[in-house]
Amino acid sequence: MAMIAMMVGVGSYLFATVSPAVVGRVSAQSAGEAEEIMCQTGAGDAVTLLFGGLALLLLLVAGIRLTSGLNKKGSQRSDKKREGDEQLKGAAYSVGGVFALTAFPLILEQVGLATISCVQFAPF
Repeated sequence: MAMIAMMVGVGSYLFATVSPAVVGRVSAQSAGEAEEIMCQTGAGDAVTLLFGGLALLLLLVAGIRLTSGLNKKGSQRSDKKREGDEQLKGAAYSVGGVFALTAFPLILEQVGLATISCVQFAPF
């Protein structure tokens, strides 16, 4: 428990000290310059890997929940069957999260907000 509290404290300290410098630097530039800098420094590739990893993680969680839920649905006990139903719902939510993750940038572009050109949001 103390380790978690220490990690939260260090994370909040880093966020408080780093974010004003980054926000100030980016807000002082135009959006085109900020996008160019992000693409040149490789931050766009890091964001792409982050989104891909998150989508794969959600798919993995969905598979685990689906397998466990189907296993519990086969049980004779009614409480285990209810747990299986909840896990199957959780698997559906995880798969829905993958679709939401990939659809979000497309929705932003349809609304008129441009996303970063060097970031590929779709994991497939």
